[in-house]
Amino acid sequence: MGMRERLKSSTEAQHRALDALIEARGFFRTIDGYRRWLAGAHAFHRLVNEALLGVEIAQVVPADLLCTRVRLLERDLDDLAWRPIEVGAFPVQRAADHVDALGVLYVSEGSALGARVLLQRAVRLGMSDAFGARLLASQAVDFRTWHAVMAALEAASPADPGDARMIAAGCHAFDLATHCFGTVA
Repeated sequence: MGMRERLKSSTEAQHRALDALIEARGFFRTIDGYRRWLAGAHAFHRLVNEALLGVEIAQVVPADLLCTRVRLLERDLDDLAWRPIEVGAFPVQRAADHVDALGVLYVSEGSALGARVLLQRAVRLGMSDAFGARLLASQAVDFRTWHAVMAALEAASPADPGDARMIAAGCHAFDLATHCFGTVA
């Protein structure tokens, strides 16, 4: 079993819990709900930036990608006259190296996979790639970073002693996302 499969199976319960939370909170049913989703997404991506601060990730994803996402979310929030929020105390674990970073990137880049479906829901609320859904629109058409993360995971040695750290970082990233979306709801 490759690292991608190990990460997926090790984080599956947390992934399902996050998806269930997002669905249960009705983030895509109303404009107000969507504003809260944007605020949660902004908080998550901002904290992912913090977790990856100082770690070389350019070999996997563009170095400015994470900051670009935060800026897109800020513009989306501005469109809807909403503001970024503080999500309260949550101990963000800083990635020590590329092993930890890959666990975090698995979660943050995996969020792009659902972007097509979420974009369709946002469009029904009146959003577009030029208003309120810039991040989703960009993620829905560009999977290069997801493929780069998958390639890096596949290149990881099956017996690498860092596997446990990578899995722990992925689990922590899902916990962080759940905290962010749970706080805004």
